[in-house]
Amino acid sequence: MRAKYLEIPINTVVASGAIELVVGTTASAGIAAGTATSDSSNKLVDSGATFVADGVVVGDIAYNITDGTQAAITAVNANGTEVSFASDLFPAGTETYAIRKEKQLNAVGSTFTTRKVRVGDIVKNTTAGTQTTVAALINETSLTLTADIFNSSTLFNDNFTIEAPATEVYDNGKTFLTTMNIGDVYENTTQNFSEVVVSIIDDFRFKCSSTVGSTGDAFNVFDSTVSSTYLVLMDQIVLVDRVGAEQSRIFLNIMGQTNNYITIDHSDQGSGRAVAIAIQDAMKRGYVGVNMPDPPGPSAARVQMPIFEGSVITVESVALS
Repeated sequence: MRAKYLEIPINTVVASGAIELVVGTTASAGIAAGTATSDSSNKLVDSGATFVADGVVVGDIAYNITDGTQAAITAVNANGTEVSFASDLFPAGTETYAIRKEKQLNAVGSTFTTRKVRVGDIVKNTTAGTQTTVAALINETSLTLTADIFNSSTLFNDNFTIEAPATEVYDNGKTFLTTMNIGDVYENTTQNFSEVVVSIIDDFRFKCSSTVGSTGDAFNVFDSTVSSTYLVLMDQIVLVDRVGAEQSRIFLNIMGQTNNYITIDHSDQGSGRAVAIAIQDAMKRGYVGVNMPDPPGPSAARVQMPIFEGSVITVESVALS
């Protein structure tokens, strides 16, 4: 009778890193800011301003930072140094001001396009403790928000961060499009859980079947179809022991051998016995009439442990002890 072997896949890491913010802590800003230089009824006058060049238009919001008031602009003077309102927003003519567009986030020196900010990303006003989502990407320094969480004389220049949705991993500077495939297995090595990759969005991010963890968590991505293998003679297996959530052991009956068990390090199987059950199921299939050739016979003829059936478990290493 031919020997029968259990084939344990040791999964290949195709990507690794840590979950990052899409944009780290940055200060919001108006599209124009300064100090009024003279008083003119129902107008903001700043002799050094360039409102037209800054893109200020009717409907933009001006903030009197000194008084804590605001109003919509009703007219922009062609010389670019005056804007008008329906009421006298700057009565003293010496107040500090800022102008911004409603539901628009601006940040001097930002690289929204380069960092691949996407519609649906989460924008958090970290000063005020509020959040919304990206509605549209305008350019490197500007984007449109779903809700205006910076719309007041005290909020317009608050700090903010941008992060990916809960099911997406973002890591700047990676090449996920060329190194990963749909169906790969994501393992959060900080919190010790795994999910299946359902979409590679761009080089810097991919999407999983469920939540991926927190900013700063380390991760590996395993190719579920590419692996090295460890062959175990099935007749030598006497016991499979669940050592812990991330380790299992196969005890062997090897005559005269002091190293009598195999340690399998794997991703978190929680409180279950996913690895032990996978080994058990593979042995059942092997003994029901599949005669295995001696190594190095074709892989298709061996009984492979179905480590991805039922639970998403990745094998990181196998060692004889």
